Amino acid sequence: MRIFGNWNNHKVYPYKLVTGAAALAVSLVEIKAFLKLDASDTSEDAFLTILIESAVDYAEKYTRRDLINKTYITYRDDFEDLTTLRKSKLQSITHIKYYDVANVLQTVSSGVYAITDEVDYSDIYRLTTQLWPTGGVYDRPQAVQITFVSGYGAASSNLPSAFRNALMNHIAHLYDNRGDCATAEGCASCGAPSNSMLVYKQYKIRDIIGRTENYSWQQIL
Repeated sequence: MRIFGNWNNHKVYPYKLVTGAAALAVSLVEIKAFLKLDASDTSEDAFLTILIESAVDYAEKYTRRDLINKTYITYRDDFEDLTTLRKSKLQSITHIKYYDVANVLQTVSSGVYAITDEVDYSDIYRLTTQLWPTGGVYDRPQAVQITFVSGYGAASSNLPSAFRNALMNHIAHLYDNRGDCATAEGCASCGAPSNSMLVYKQYKIRDIIGRTENYSWQQIL
């Protein structure tokens, strides 16, 4: 098996979206009630859905969090005893697969590894009583595939109440300020309102400069 040094912790690994969110982070019923719109009037449903998706996209990119559960796949060149997944919040590992020395895709037993329960980025770690599959991996990039689920849950009710309220204020702001920006530089209606931003900032994941409490290496990705 190829063993990489600490430099491997500094590589930039891709995260490919496999399955998007199956539900809206704020439902049409909720936002209509928030905006005091007639629930039976569906004439603006398509527009409201676009606003919801726009606010969610802004919030997820700013906070670096997934709101409603999504499935991703990421890759490593070899097994690592500690692997940080830079998506949040980690819900579960669907499976870990790898190409063996014969270049045949295999699945690692789920009893070999576990995950940490973190507010921001969680780790996959090998249990001390277990070993990665013997024989090593095929000498190729992305020989190890990790498929996992990230988000607060499958429904909007799984989101923290403060975050849901911030989203609804954000959507209401977009609804009240619909239309193009007046200048090339943009305008207030293009972003999130201040009351929403106050909440988004509380949930924003900061870059990790180093981890020194229990580990001798630095994780900057």
